[in-house]
Amino acid sequence: MQAVHTDRDPIHAGWIAARLEAEGFGVTVRNYYLGGAAGELPPTEVWPEVWVLDDREAEAARARVAAYLAEPEPDEPDWICPNCGETVDGFLDRCWNCNTPHPEEGGAPP
Repeated sequence: MQAVHTDRDPIHAGWIAARLEAEGFGVTVRNYYLGGAAGELPPTEVWPEVWVLDDREAEAARARVAAYLAEPEPDEPDWICPNCGETVDGFLDRCWNCNTPHPEEGGAPP
């Protein structure tokens, strides 16, 4: 096993692991729940780590992680829900408040 990514955010580490798994890599996330030990231990020692199970896949997995991290952030404008009037972050395709689909996605108010 080899570590291929370390991240301060356990959710982001889980996202990286899920993307690698979806591409067929065998992975595990170590230190996922150790964040509470920060302070007793150095913070960087408790950051979640994504490991590949097969050493032969480590370089390919690192290349995939680098590609994931290089992907641009979505830059969608915020939108106003036609049903409830709430402002919704642009990357969401449904209103967080009432679950109405984005109007450009062909959704109609419930």
